[in-house]
Amino acid sequence: KCRAKLSSSADIRQGSITDMPFEDESADVVITTQVLHHLETGDDLSFPNVAAASREVFRCLRPGGSWIIQCQTPEQHVDGFWWSPVVPVAAAKLATRFPSLIKFEELCRAAGFNKFDSEIPSEPLVRLDMYLDLEGPFDERFRNADSTWSLATETELENGLTMLRRKIDNGTAEKWLHEREELRAQVGQTTTVIVSKV
Repeated sequence: KCRAKLSSSADIRQGSITDMPFEDESADVVITTQVLHHLETGDDLSFPNVAAASREVFRCLRPGGSWIIQCQTPEQHVDGFWWSPVVPVAAAKLATRFPSLIKFEELCRAAGFNKFDSEIPSEPLVRLDMYLDLEGPFDERFRNADSTWSLATETELENGLTMLRRKIDNGTAEKWLHEREELRAQVGQTTTVIVSKV
């Protein structure tokens, strides 16, 4: 798909973030978007593969280079998405796959990065008009846009959608959505981290 969208001169390679197919100090910038929570966390939640990814990105960056990471904190995953209470067990399970910001900074500094900055964007991951669609969770295409839904059992999904339908039908859904969005405004939905190899 990437090759079809880009010119034939684009250098497109498939690889692993823990073993990238690039030479030492060959990149000025590495961008990682919603990837880290798909790496192994370790039984003790030490995030060994996030640590390995941090070392690998550091290896590939030139001095002065930066790694731009778009990720989430565990709290943001639970409180930053209005639909998390629809599938709360799945949301809580996925939240454990995100290192805290403090833990992520610790891993980056251990890899050699000496500058760590973060910012919480005000916008959600998904385009706002699509994100705020109360009917969205009833559509499999909507659910396929976020990893949380894939962790829900059939029973949890069915119960959650029944709860949401009840709120829509009894007229309380809009107020509930507003309350959830107020919570997102406080914690954010994502965090952008920029670490630099100074």
